[in-house]
Amino acid sequence: MAYVNFAGVPLCNYTDNFEIQYVYSLYWASTTMISIGYGDITPKNPIEVGFTIVIQFLSCLLFGYSINQIWSIIQELNLKTSKIHFKLNLINLYMRDKDIGGELTSKVNAYLNNYYYSKNLRERDI
Repeated sequence: MAYVNFAGVPLCNYTDNFEIQYVYSLYWASTTMISIGYGDITPKNPIEVGFTIVIQFLSCLLFGYSINQIWSIIQELNLKTSKIHFKLNLINLYMRDKDIGGELTSKVNAYLNNYYYSKNLRERDI
């Protein structure tokens, strides 16, 4: 009998039907392409191989979704910060155009920075 061996474990017999050979080939391809690795515990029959393939793809999708959600949170925080900086720049531009003194400008900037910082903290507590 001719067997396909991987890491010393016989995966399938060449005389098995085409569907079983295809499942084992799909297992090899998915495990290699997803870069999960073969590990010490490998599936021993076609049902375990099919289950492993499904779990690998679901895990890959879950990982991608998690990374996407984390990135969305980071972008949302950056968007809020960008809006605050834009508003502060507009106010500073207005004060410069109206020739408002440096001391009043610093007090206004300190107040607005404190206001936006404390508002941001209040929103996080909610």
